[in-house]
Amino acid sequence: DHSDPAVIAENELLGAASSIEAAARRLAQLKPRPQAREANESLNFDEQILEAAKSIATAVTALVKAASAAQRELVAQGRVDPRPTLQTDDYQWSEGMISDAR
Repeated sequence: DHSDPAVIAENELLGAASSIEAAARRLAQLKPRPQAREANESLNFDEQILEAAKSIATAVTALVKAASAAQRELVAQGRVDPRPTLQTDDYQWSEGMISDAR
């Protein structure tokens, strides 16, 4: 059901993971620009920044995938209602997941 908050949250998380993976692939292909008449120290700094950005993108991708898997596991274990009502904490949690994924 496309109106189910758990399904919406999972779809948003998977979409975010996909976008992050695409960004990580683009980052992986980047090389620091050689600086004409610049010392190698700036190139080294650029490489450090680029590697840090790649690491962050990889970590965020892993976190988003883990959050999606955790949501599915909680539903499968019956710990989270797959169709929470407005009066439950599960609904607020699911809505939070949707919001965070966006």
